[in-house]
Amino acid sequence: MGAIVRFTCSSCSFDSGRVMVGPSPNPERFDPVLVACKACEVLTVLHQPDVAAGCPVHGTPLTLMKGKANPPCPRCGARLVQVAEGLWD
Repeated sequence: MGAIVRFTCSSCSFDSGRVMVGPSPNPERFDPVLVACKACEVLTVLHQPDVAAGCPVHGTPLTLMKGKANPPCPRCGARLVQVAEGLWD
């Protein structure tokens, strides 16, 4: 079971949209981790082994957000606020 969350920034109005976080029932096929891309200015969920390859769009390094309750905003660097919007099975 995981959570559906939204990350917002009060400094620059960044809004991640809905992001599904939590463990996968089959981590061999998809091991989800939350990452930030500074070039795209987005938060997204990728398969853990794909993080090392960098941003799928720009090829730039990604920042792993694992274990960060209030991660930095990918746009301005201020702390994001996490808002729970639901659960998924």
